[in-house]
Amino acid sequence: MNEEELKIKLDRWFTENWDHFVNEVRTNISYGQMEKYHMDLCVQVFEDFMNKSFSKKLQMYQDDKILNFLLYAASFQIRSGTSPFYNTYRKSRMNNAPEYYIPQDTEYTLDDVSIDDYFVCVQEALKEDNIGWYYTKLLELKFLKQMTYDTIKEEYGICVSTLKKDVTRALQAVEQHCKHLNE
Repeated sequence: MNEEELKIKLDRWFTENWDHFVNEVRTNISYGQMEKYHMDLCVQVFEDFMNKSFSKKLQMYQDDKILNFLLYAASFQIRSGTSPFYNTYRKSRMNNAPEYYIPQDTEYTLDDVSIDDYFVCVQEALKEDNIGWYYTKLLELKFLKQMTYDTIKEEYGICVSTLKKDVTRALQAVEQHCKHLNE
């Protein structure tokens, strides 16, 4: 069998078995939070298979082991810390803290400061550009427009870990600006 014949047979195999493969990945491998990325995982594994050498693809086809390879590779991709899929999708989902949680270093409570005074001070910090335009824009996107970190990432191309650090820094800058209210 030459490469052209194998390509035709593989095309036929994937046409017949793709839906079954995708369903298996969705229900048994990428269930839960990762379920919405199951198609990306399937495509990643398909590309890995197609990048194999001719002899390996031929051997898997002849032994009827293509589905086994695809399912094993999908399982490995979603769980291995060194896989491209893991680094792209799952790593950002592994944080136990909800995305709206930002640790605070202050120990005072709301009873210590008037909410109205604090609100006015925060508005001053944002309007007077005391914290910088970048931090002001991040706070606007995150808290006024209530965009998720993933949405901000997609729109502006900033990675999620950087966004979380920068939002924390922005909140700390606002807090520093309004520190005099607590004294």
